[in-house]
Amino acid sequence: EVPVPDRGPAAEDAGPDGEPDRAQGGGQALAALLHLLWSDAARQHAAVLGGAVGATRHAHAEREERERAIRSERSERGEQGEQDERRLAALAQVGVDFLRKPGRAAARALAAAAGAARAAA
Repeated sequence: EVPVPDRGPAAEDAGPDGEPDRAQGGGQALAALLHLLWSDAARQHAAVLGGAVGATRHAHAEREERERAIRSERSERGEQGEQDERRLAALAQVGVDFLRKPGRAAARALAAAAGAARAAA
């Protein structure tokens, strides 16, 4: 067997006759190129996915904020409506209590009679 002299990096690509095996070297170059393209595509894919995930999270956060604001506004309106209803009920009760007092009815009757007398005069 004849020893093959070491000729640097090309020696790794040498075939059985000591000459560079161009097919093997080309295959390694193609593999390296595919690896670079694949890793670049993977980085781009990851960037796109990362952007999509970020956009989705942002949209979700905005939607939650809008829903929270709507619930808060509805709650405030509901509380305000309940307060208004309680005020009206209290005012109606005051009116009913006023009319039920015995002296008030007599005063109203006298005022009505006085008004009728003035109108007649």
